[in-house]
Amino acid sequence: MNPRFRSLRIRLVLPLLCVAVLAAVGVAIFSYWLGDRWANEQTATRYQGISNALANASFPLNRQVVGLLANLTRTELITISPEGQWIESSLELGRDDAVAEIASPPVDASSPQRSIVIGGRPYRFGVFARSEISKSRDGADRVAVLFDGEAIRSSRWRAAGLPLATGMSTILLLASVTLYLAERLVARLGRLQREVNRIAEG
Repeated sequence: MNPRFRSLRIRLVLPLLCVAVLAAVGVAIFSYWLGDRWANEQTATRYQGISNALANASFPLNRQVVGLLANLTRTELITISPEGQWIESSLELGRDDAVAEIASPPVDASSPQRSIVIGGRPYRFGVFARSEISKSRDGADRVAVLFDGEAIRSSRWRAAGLPLATGMSTILLLASVTLYLAERLVARLGRLQREVNRIAEG
């Protein structure tokens, strides 16, 4: 077969594949960005709800209550004394676990922006202050709310994974169909060339 016809398949298929791959990657990046934005908004909303509920709570935040609230909100909670020491925690904190970074200012009013690693696990956290009335019941001046960093990261990848998988599946289908059509076109051109050569040879 004429090399020009063989290269025709590449010239037909390659541009389509390049455009399809770029489109799939672009959609995946945009979906990842949307997933990141959605995860941040959801985390901020959950944090604001927890802080609004507990800042002026009429019940003491003892060990049992902290554990129940952590399970209910799917977070980890740490109550902090005015001296910067943790009082109660839904995490297993040892005496050597430093909470200085959590206990230090600033107080996060709207959303948790800071990160920390406890027990080898990443967390995003925020700290809100409690009212004087609530503080007097259990001595907790502030409450730290910790969100699982792995869960936040996985939600971003889930948002990007489906469009990327769909795009790659579409690329494989498109490549198969395009290659099949290109093969048929090249075969017809080859037959046409052979007929033209026979006519030219008399």
